[in-house]
Amino acid sequence: MGKHAFLIIAHKEIDQLNSLIKALDNERNDIFINLDPKDKPYVYKVKKANLFFNNFIPGKWGGFSLVKIELSLLELANKNRAYDFYHLLSGQDYLLKPLPSIYNFFDNHQNTNFIEVNDNLKLENPERFNLRYQQYHFLQDKFGMKKRSFLKYLDFGSCLIQKYVGIKRSNNITIKSGSQWFSITKPLVEFILQNKNKIFYIFKNTYCPDELFMQTIIWDSKFMKTLFNKGKKHSNLRYYNFQWIEKHVLTPKILDESDLSDIKQTNALFGRKFSIPTSQKLEQLLLK
Repeated sequence: MGKHAFLIIAHKEIDQLNSLIKALDNERNDIFINLDPKDKPYVYKVKKANLFFNNFIPGKWGGFSLVKIELSLLELANKNRAYDFYHLLSGQDYLLKPLPSIYNFFDNHQNTNFIEVNDNLKLENPERFNLRYQQYHFLQDKFGMKKRSFLKYLDFGSCLIQKYVGIKRSNNITIKSGSQWFSITKPLVEFILQNKNKIFYIFKNTYCPDELFMQTIIWDSKFMKTLFNKGKKHSNLRYYNFQWIEKHVLTPKILDESDLSDIKQTNALFGRKFSIPTSQKLEQLLLK
């Protein structure tokens, strides 16, 4: 029976993280977490799985720091041993099916990669796509999600200047996008890590690079033939229900028991966002 590596990016909601770790506590799993060191004593003590902590890398929403965290987790897991699959999860994710069902699915889909690769943002909102990806964002890791910040205005102001002088990054590369969360095989992990320097060179000063670096790197590679349900919804086996909370702010809804029916109609194995106590009843229903 193959082993699975679960790579978790967490920065808050320790109770929810512990719920996820408890659900993953199985001898077939190794769990790798990027977490603030001060939170380590509060993490669930696993009984069957192996638990590893990454050297803490602080992440900023929309910044290249999130790419650094992903690559660091992949490196840590890849050095540890060979896994059938490497799953990137948020600390606010949870299982949508019991572990035996999840193992059975992946056992039947060896050599398949589960990652979104699409042009949705470019097609739905080309102006916003251009603002995000055609110019260089030098300050995104400084201000993160802050809506009103001098650094944010300075950053986007520099993008307008770049646009005016004709800087257009897609002249040299085909940019693809998709959800950052994935379940991928060892050959793809090694391909990504082999291209680490290229990833740093191309995406270091990019807005939300975690939603495009892997998609762009594999676009012209043999791995495009290994993708599950390419171009279709939930192709990365993740369920989320996005909602607008204000202009330009689209975020996953906190899931509860009212979402159970919709979840059951998908092939998704993992879902986000979960939060205690809102999602507790749903978690109990899912793993029955």
